[in-house]
Amino acid sequence: MKYLFLSAVFALSMVPLTQPAAQETEIVTIGALTFAGDPFDQYWQKFSENFAARNVPGLGIKMLIRGETGPEEALMRAVRRGRVQMAAFTASGITAAVPEFDILRTPYLFSSQAEVDYVLDVHMAPLFEDLLAEKGLHLIAFSDEGWFNLYGDTVFNTPEDTHDVRMRALQSPASQSFLRSIGADMIQLPFSDVFTGLQTGLISGGETGTMIYAVAGLDSEAPALTLTRHAYSVGVTAASKPWFDALSEDHRKILSDSVPPVDVIRSILRAWVLDDLARVEARGVTVHSQPADQRAVWMAATEGSHATLIESIGGEAQALYDAVLEAKSVFANQISR
Repeated sequence: MKYLFLSAVFALSMVPLTQPAAQETEIVTIGALTFAGDPFDQYWQKFSENFAARNVPGLGIKMLIRGETGPEEALMRAVRRGRVQMAAFTASGITAAVPEFDILRTPYLFSSQAEVDYVLDVHMAPLFEDLLAEKGLHLIAFSDEGWFNLYGDTVFNTPEDTHDVRMRALQSPASQSFLRSIGADMIQLPFSDVFTGLQTGLISGGETGTMIYAVAGLDSEAPALTLTRHAYSVGVTAASKPWFDALSEDHRKILSDSVPPVDVIRSILRAWVLDDLARVEARGVTVHSQPADQRAVWMAATEGSHATLIESIGGEAQALYDAVLEAKSVFANQISR
């Protein structure tokens, strides 16, 4: 029996002791173009906090939100190739992949922030989700950029004031259509050349969001801001659809739920814009809010550009435009009750 016992002990000693394999962590790379402390930086920091609070085993994040992946064109390529899994895009960035998205910047399509919020959240999200899916993107959330206005050497009270004025257009059919409709001498410039263009007199103004106008210091060369509020710019948070679809249901939900609700970025951004307006006024900028009668003149001048813009965008632009008009009608009926 002694020998049998020793033999058994020896045999057991030869069995390798195996440790459970450590669970591999999938790292989700997040891409964006933000500056420290700006509304979108705050937004992504909240995402990071929300994700960390869930303490998800096997899932981590890598934040490349300060432009480490390059300009939006490079970021879009990275997402569609799966090198970056989730990203935030401006309206211009997403329009490069989904041209129909530019229909949201049709001149004077929206008249209030409440109307924009309702139309996007209640009616347009499913339509754009389908369009993005066709391009290999999964729509997670809209992210506002705010109203576009005109900046220049002087206030523009009517479209006649912009006739033959050399103005910078974005690389966007909606931007170009708007400036043509108000008789401007339109020129396309990359944003990096706008400041120099103002200094040299190549341009005398252009259109942009209030935050960009203030942050970029355009007021030093174009000290008048006309609050035309002619277009509302909306970006998106999106993911690589093949990658997102391959995730477990739990991981998809965790990542989607970690993205703050759109009301968060709207609240941060709109408060920031009000502060920007106060700051530029304190620096001597003339900020002109259009009264209702002036706005009506601008709307009349640009109304004919809608059909031209829809035709130039093509694809599903007409269907989306019609859907926006229908949603606006529903919204108007609701608030009139």
